[in-house]
Amino acid sequence: MPDVSINEVVFGIFKNNLEKKGLSISSVDPDGLIRIRRGDTDVTVSLENVTRNYERDRDERFITDLIETITATTGTELALWTDVKEHIYVSLLPLSALIGDPIYQPVTMVFGKVYVLVSDSKLVFIDYSELERWGISLEQLADQANKNADLLVEQASIEAGLVEGRKLGMIEHPFASLKTALLFAPSFRQKAEPEFGFPFYAVMPVRDFCYIFSEEDFDFFTARIGTVIVDEYRKSGYPLTTEVLKFDEDGVDAVGAYPAD
Repeated sequence: MPDVSINEVVFGIFKNNLEKKGLSISSVDPDGLIRIRRGDTDVTVSLENVTRNYERDRDERFITDLIETITATTGTELALWTDVKEHIYVSLLPLSALIGDPIYQPVTMVFGKVYVLVSDSKLVFIDYSELERWGISLEQLADQANKNADLLVEQASIEAGLVEGRKLGMIEHPFASLKTALLFAPSFRQKAEPEFGFPFYAVMPVRDFCYIFSEEDFDFFTARIGTVIVDEYRKSGYPLTTEVLKFDEDGVDAVGAYPAD
């Protein structure tokens, strides 16, 4: 019997579980992107990230969770805005991982913000049809997501360790999948500035892990953390970016990136 590759195993599990949901694969392009028809729309997905996780942990939940994301409607067709608004957040997503047509706001050329509804511990992307259903504007959605993020910032802490006498911070919060997104909450500056001053810098290789450091320590840390950042980025099923980001009065800007290839 010929050896079966990890890619083939993951594809088989994905296909079987997708068909149990009443969906099927319409095509697979030469780059491995899978196209699935869902209702009146085509959804394009990649199994690259879940394959990394499965190869590492041999846990099929990474695959079935992706299928849940694909098959989920927002579940809000009959819900009022007043019922869901306290569960709306910003999450971060690399451009290469977009599924469907969610509201997407680029931050850099590599990643951007998406709006999500937290439902049963899952993050469900929000698209423009939900805004119409709820009778709200994009500005109202953004304002509510910021308010909710500020509440999470109140509950979060920045754990600052010392490396040769210099502070290197990490965000701690039970809601791991939104950790790095808290950097973009309006009130996060107030949390970070006493420790790191302003402007400050951050790296966020994956959505649940980041480093924060001060402008005066820029050269010190950027010369030392590259291996960790690239390692986290390569191993995670939820990679985000290897860019070094500057947070200042003008917003967020990528000032460089560690090569991941």
